[in-house]
Amino acid sequence: MTTLRRILSAVAAVRVAPTRLAPNKLAHARRAAAAALLLAASMGMGGCGVAAFGSYLINGPDRDQPTEIKGEYFGLNNKNTAVIVAADEYTYYEYPGAPLAVSRAVSQKLQAAVTGIKLTEPQKVVAFQKDNPYWNTLSYSELIKRLKVDRLVYIDLSEYGLHEPGNANVWRGVVIANIGIVEADGKNPDDFSYSTTVKSQYPPDRPIGLLESDDKTVQNGLLSQFSTHVSGLFNEKGSSVPNISK
Repeated sequence: MTTLRRILSAVAAVRVAPTRLAPNKLAHARRAAAAALLLAASMGMGGCGVAAFGSYLINGPDRDQPTEIKGEYFGLNNKNTAVIVAADEYTYYEYPGAPLAVSRAVSQKLQAAVTGIKLTEPQKVVAFQKDNPYWNTLSYSELIKRLKVDRLVYIDLSEYGLHEPGNANVWRGVVIANIGIVEADGKNPDDFSYSTTVKSQYPPDRPIGLLESDDKTVQNGLLSQFSTHVSGLFNEKGSSVPNISK
């Protein structure tokens, strides 16, 4: 029991962020980590076990493990559905094709994941938005009526970009969106029957230099992860997405 307490104490010490530790305490934490590894070895862990334990001490849980997305709303099954994407002026200016790209990616994943769903073609929804430039001032009940569907998947992009903020020389795709479901036959069709926020990031683990990738690869990777996450919310099996770094 004493040995176990010493290991756990070392784990707690070494995983404190270095910026929060004074130099003398940081050195102490590192010595504690080394001692913990020796204790682990003496307790009979093999070489691989000790290495894995050391990685846990420094990095925490394995970031290679995917995040499991659980289904939360199943009211899209066997329903006529449209996906509509809203974005601010900055996103439209910097990435004018983003709303259609997001709509297409999500629609494709929903078609594959949701039982019996019948989706309006994304191009038709975008055409409706262009023909009705003030569409986002309509009530949800009026919007779903004009689109002639049973369900509306409303995606409001609060952030969309392919580069590290303020650094055009680094790729890091990020999308953060509020997702809402409007039901034509719901108790209150002017309010969401279901809502949540989704964040996706590509590459999921770290930013990469400009020469390591390109616009198309980053955007496709980002849209794939985002649409996989969204579709997982609306089917019983859920989905798996990479564990993104903070």
